[in-house]
Amino acid sequence: MLTIVQMGGVLVLAAGVGPAFHGGFTIPVVGYVIMRVAMVAQWLRASRGAGRTRRTTLMHALGLSVVQVYWLAERGALGESLLASANAIIEALEDAGVLAPCIAIAVLTLVVTAAPWWICFWPPHHSAIGSLVLSAVILVAIVVVLVLRSPRSAETPLPGQTP
Repeated sequence: MLTIVQMGGVLVLAAGVGPAFHGGFTIPVVGYVIMRVAMVAQWLRASRGAGRTRRTTLMHALGLSVVQVYWLAERGALGESLLASANAIIEALEDAGVLAPCIAIAVLTLVVTAAPWWICFWPPHHSAIGSLVLSAVILVAIVVVLVLRSPRSAETPLPGQTP
C-alpha cells in the first residue's frame, strides 16, 4: 500500500511540472513530500520486523527525514535564485540595451548559487583553493570588471520598471 502512495506522490509531482514553469512549485513539492513521507513510513514498517538490525532501520528513517527536509530547503533556495536569473534574461529580451548586464548578472547568480553546492560536494576542493584571500580578490575583480563594463546609465530603468 505504501508503494502505491509513493506512486501517487510521483503522479502529483508530475502533474505540477507545468505550473512549476510559471513559478507555481506547490504541487511538485506536495508530490515530493508524499513520496518521502511514504518512504520513511516504509523504513519504520521495516524496523518492526528487522530484529537485530532494527536500530539501523530506525536510524535510516530518521536520517532520511532530516536529509529530505534539508534538501527541500536547499533546493528551494537554489531554485529561486536560478528562476530569478532566468526571469531577468526573459525581461531583458524585450530591451536590447539591458540584455548584456542582465546576462552578466544571471551568470554571476548562477556561479554564486552553485559555488556553495560545488564546494560541499567536491572532495578535493581543499587542494584547489590556495587561499581565502586570493579567492576573494579574484571574485571581487570579476565583479568589478563586469560592473565597469556595463553600459547601464543611471537613467536606464531596470527590466519591468517604467522610465
